[in-house]
Amino acid sequence: DLFQGISTLVFSGDAVSVNAVSKALDTNIPNIINLYGPAETSVYATALICKPHHAEQQRIPIGKVCDNTYVYLVDKKGRLVPKGVTGEILIGGSGLAHGYLGEPQLTMSRFMVTDIAELNVRGVRVYKTGDHAYWGQDGYLYFAGRKDEEIKYKEHRFNLSDIQVAMERIEGITSAVATLLPQENRKVLAGYYVAHSPIPPSSIKTLLENILPTYMQPAFLV
Repeated sequence: DLFQGISTLVFSGDAVSVNAVSKALDTNIPNIINLYGPAETSVYATALICKPHHAEQQRIPIGKVCDNTYVYLVDKKGRLVPKGVTGEILIGGSGLAHGYLGEPQLTMSRFMVTDIAELNVRGVRVYKTGDHAYWGQDGYLYFAGRKDEEIKYKEHRFNLSDIQVAMERIEGITSAVATLLPQENRKVLAGYYVAHSPIPPSSIKTLLENILPTYMQPAFLV
């Protein structure tokens, strides 16, 4: 009864489980879609219309590339990886953002112009997602996790090590680490530090407010 009258159900924002897709298929909703894509590429870049046979697999595909979009899987040297081999997802196409407003350095680190020699593609502008995936034998793209320590938190992607570096820039702190802590039904950022002499967390919080964006500031400091 809960899903009566619903014609389309969309999964997006995180890797969907086989169990979730299986339960969704049991509702008999006509269109069940699994979407993938960061905001930097206008919300989504690949799509899969889920069918019963997908729920019998070990992993749900993130689908095939959408119209006017390009997806390349590359190794650390920027070379295309063969089918079945995991590579970093690069996305290009008409939906690509110009960059991050007021963040030229971040824009330069995530958006780039590159050549895809294997396809004889020259000077294509792409976004480096930090996500890994591989092409399955069925022609679908399969998500295979994030790159390094990069996380998605409050709709933003960044490395936890960036918080660590910011904390260690504060005079008196000798070492620091940042992590995500579970709290009730959500996760929050926490920062831990070692100092030559006691430094009140409130003082560190004030200093970090001048260094880090709001979404990267730890909720707890220990």
